Amino acid sequence: MEVSIIIVNYNTKTLTANCIESINSKILDIKYEIIIVDNSSADGSAEYLANFRNVKIIKAGSNLGFGKANNLGVKHAKYDYVWFLNSDTIILNNVLKHFIDFYKNFNFNIGVVGSLLLDTNDNVGPSFGYFVHPLKEIMNIFIEKFIDVNRFSNKHNNNISNSEYFKVDWISGASMFMRRELFKEIGEFDPKFFMYSEEVDLQKRINKFGYENFIIKGPSVIHLEGGSSKNKNEKTFNSKKYITITTSKIIYVKNNYSKFVYLIYYFLLATITTLKVIVNRNILIKDKVKIIKSFFYE
Repeated sequence: MEVSIIIVNYNTKTLTANCIESINSKILDIKYEIIIVDNSSADGSAEYLANFRNVKIIKAGSNLGFGKANNLGVKHAKYDYVWFLNSDTIILNNVLKHFIDFYKNFNFNIGVVGSLLLDTNDNVGPSFGYFVHPLKEIMNIFIEKFIDVNRFSNKHNNNISNSEYFKVDWISGASMFMRRELFKEIGEFDPKFFMYSEEVDLQKRINKFGYENFIIKGPSVIHLEGGSSKNKNEKTFNSKKYITITTSKIIYVKNNYSKFVYLIYYFLLATITTLKVIVNRNILIKDKVKIIKSFFYE
């Protein structure tokens, strides 16, 4: 079988280069191409990464975000399977063989396959999640001590199965393996998302189509979580990131639940967030204004 590996790059030249080198050194006996979608990087990424083996560079022309850039990558993919992979990952073994063997050996209606993602100390990091009703998510937000900047989900990786594989609702967008035709069939990543929750939305549709998503334990992938995010070392509150995450949560609920649930969710989220932002002394006034104003643009 043959695989198109799609990596979105935005000013992460070194991270992406390390990722490519790990792929080229560990993926054996499987034909693959590496499609780098460059979101108009200013660090010379496109020119530098074009020199690596098996790499095809697609210049987006602007920063499309995660989902739209991956959609663009799939349009240039020539193989039957696609592997969506973050630029801040390192491959430690022949990951694609594990994914392909799972497809070949198990008679499931398989949607997306992923693996447990490791940190640099071999601890399991955020790798998958389960669909949470929006009103339950509101309750979670209400009891948080600080503004919740996690993606729309319950806590990650609770009760990891002892089995070599197990079914989950959704798999982290850092490493998602699936058939290209299925990706096209379900309608690709929703372009309304810029970043965050788009993989949850995609896999919600996969679930509605009757497919199941699985985590398997054979592949070994390190995810340097946050490595591909700009300003990751920022000590001050990142209002832009918070607004992007919140907007994505709202889009997800609007896409997948009734108008009634959506309106209740939107009203409660706006109310709770406004109150928490106002009383939080760690957020600058200008950032408080940006966050509160963002709810009026929906």
